[in-house]
Amino acid sequence: MADHTYNTADAILAQLAAAGVKRVYGVVGDAVFPLADAFTRQSSVQFVATAHEGAAAFMASYEAKLTSQLTACLATSGPGAANLAIGLADAYFDAAPVIAITGQVDTGKIGTQAHQFFNQQGFFGSICASSTMAVSPSAALAALVISICRSITQQTATHLSVAKDVLSMPVAWTPLPIKLQSQYEQSVRPTPADIDIGTPTLPCTVQIGDIEAACSAMVSSRHPLILLGTTASPDVTAALRLAELLGAAVVPAQHTKGAVPSSHPLVIGSISPAHIPDLVNQLDLVILVGDAPYELPLLPQEARLVAVTERTLLPPKLPLLAELQGQTAATLHWLCGKLAGHRGDPAWLQGITAAKSDLVAHGGQMPPSEGNSAIHPYQLALTLSEALAPDAVVAIDIGAFSHWFNCAFKVRNQTILTSERWRGMGLGLPAAIAAKLAYPQRQAVALVGDGAWLMSLGELATAIRLQLPILIIIADNGGYDLETQKMLAEGLTPFGTELQLQDMAPLAASWGAIGYQIASDENGHNLQGIVRRALQEAEERRRPALLHIRCSGAPLPHIMKNG
Repeated sequence: MADHTYNTADAILAQLAAAGVKRVYGVVGDAVFPLADAFTRQSSVQFVATAHEGAAAFMASYEAKLTSQLTACLATSGPGAANLAIGLADAYFDAAPVIAITGQVDTGKIGTQAHQFFNQQGFFGSICASSTMAVSPSAALAALVISICRSITQQTATHLSVAKDVLSMPVAWTPLPIKLQSQYEQSVRPTPADIDIGTPTLPCTVQIGDIEAACSAMVSSRHPLILLGTTASPDVTAALRLAELLGAAVVPAQHTKGAVPSSHPLVIGSISPAHIPDLVNQLDLVILVGDAPYELPLLPQEARLVAVTERTLLPPKLPLLAELQGQTAATLHWLCGKLAGHRGDPAWLQGITAAKSDLVAHGGQMPPSEGNSAIHPYQLALTLSEALAPDAVVAIDIGAFSHWFNCAFKVRNQTILTSERWRGMGLGLPAAIAAKLAYPQRQAVALVGDGAWLMSLGELATAIRLQLPILIIIADNGGYDLETQKMLAEGLTPFGTELQLQDMAPLAASWGAIGYQIASDENGHNLQGIVRRALQEAEERRRPALLHIRCSGAPLPHIMKNG
């Protein structure tokens, strides 16, 4: 091989490493061959080859969500770049720091009818905070640094496309160490000791609505609830402190389910189409901390709302008293100071205790809904509560089963990964792969429906190749059950929602994974033991284990039109 001259591709990887990027997920193609070649000359950044670019972007998004660190994904020009969209949008709408790097045709072909040229900036502009095209080495590296800084400081997705010939051009570049602290990063959030409780200045950057009226409403509220839509530890601590002062019930949103143990005395479970505690119908005030787009529509429409957030929400549905934007923990501590000495309604606190008991009773009344012996998804989620390690990472894909998981899974200290706003199917398996790469010592579990499995099964080959002992659970109810139920709720005839999976256990085994098939509660009565055995076998054999479970079609009692 000829002597190598340090080029733009080498400099890009060096700069990513200097910014703390550990992994780049992607699929190699012509327009990024120079970058693929550059990976062979360094060891600081791992390249994780995936089966599909959409899964690569999902992996980057969920590693970023899990670690709060910048992560990257890579694709070639044309369809390779376009395939990143589903996962990159997940990062953008859920505020995950991800940078996507794509190849582009040679500079002399930009703007022509060249093979695989298209306007990438126009395409990515609506799902990234910025999208830049570079046509020289200096521009590529300057744009890279700007994109990195924007992704970290704004907790968002950015995109950079670089012409293929530019990637091979020689360049003199010294990587710039980037140690930015985002406004979201836990280490810069104030702790209780940092806050002057009762300070007269509200520590938020934007105030919408009547702040004094909001504080008065908190004082006068007899039936308050805190809807927790953030996982940052200082925010959660401050929110629970406020809940104790108010005597408020606490409900974690689905995407923040792992932030507070289910055993916390003020946590009344979840609010979802699967279950709404009776107590919720009595609410007179909702304090939203962070964002909870799928829970808010299920709350009583007459309840007043105070939102504490770090980005503009202006949530619909409920009467908004005030929205406080800024550092969440600091704002919550300020509110605690305003409410110092307040005590909640004893009758409401008794109701919270009763609601926790009701949730347990609710689970005991869950027979299979189709009159057969298929496993109810509630029972599956409850079993996982008992079988998984306290520090497991559980990636939940999109589907009706996810609402039963939200209702039934009893969190100890597990981390739950799912999509907050984008809700793109096929995230579960890529997220579990990313979780295992980021934290090899923790259990990583993907819970997917049959529809999501069909969208992502190619990544089983990725997990096998990487020798990742993850657990994949397919909750197979024979179709897109959530869409079926939504169509019925709208008075429509379900159409186009049926799926049919054959036994996936032999398929998994033929690829080199471990496969289990559970078709009914007769051979699944020891489901907890099967889950634990699969996890143990996966670790011993250093390969993924797959459980294909036939689940009953379980009607969601609170399904909403267009919800």
